[in-house]
Amino acid sequence: MHRSTRPQSDMQIWKQMDILNKHGIQYANMRDDTIDGAQDVHFYYRPAWDIVVDILASTRFTQYLRHGFRPEYNADSGEREYGEFVSADWMKWATTLFGDAALTILAIFVGSDATQVKNRGSAHPIYISLGNFSDSFRLTGEAWQTSGLVPRLDHSLMREKGYRNKVFGERAASRQARSRRERQLFQACAWTVLKSLVDVVHEGGRHVLAGSGLVLKALPLVATWNTDREE
Repeated sequence: MHRSTRPQSDMQIWKQMDILNKHGIQYANMRDDTIDGAQDVHFYYRPAWDIVVDILASTRFTQYLRHGFRPEYNADSGEREYGEFVSADWMKWATTLFGDAALTILAIFVGSDATQVKNRGSAHPIYISLGNFSDSFRLTGEAWQTSGLVPRLDHSLMREKGYRNKVFGERAASRQARSRRERQLFQACAWTVLKSLVDVVHEGGRHVLAGSGLVLKALPLVATWNTDREE
């Protein structure tokens, strides 16, 4: 992922959130009553499908998009080569899986990259891109659209219930419990962003007016996840 997508300050974070707001930001309270204590956990995001539709509909991206399985061969030896993602066997598999020649398979790339920012400590954006982009364009920050920022938890408010010295009660959450909750929150936020794609797959694809003027029957499949987290 291109480093320019990382927010480096509060100002850049809020600029990214302003962009989300202009294009239909949604809200979810990710609070877990069993551990988060008195705090609400605010998650502002854009569903992945909304981002995909905007990418397809924009004339800005048309020239960088590739659709369908496009195998590449060496001009001299005739041997198979692997360059653009659309030349990969994954795209061949996905294209033949549904048996519908009218489908445009969209390879969804998900990115998440925790980074340190001024005046905030850290931020953890979730990004969406397409494997259908040319490799050279996908290396730019413009190819990765921000879908949301994983909210930060106030550890001082987190509580857990359990036994200590054979006595059951509530106490400040342990470091292990806080770390487990951080992982759960990240996964829950990622699912909240991505679940809009599931409905489209269940429908067998949706028609989208592309920036090229063509109407595509698009079917999104998550192909890869670029992340700095173990999960």
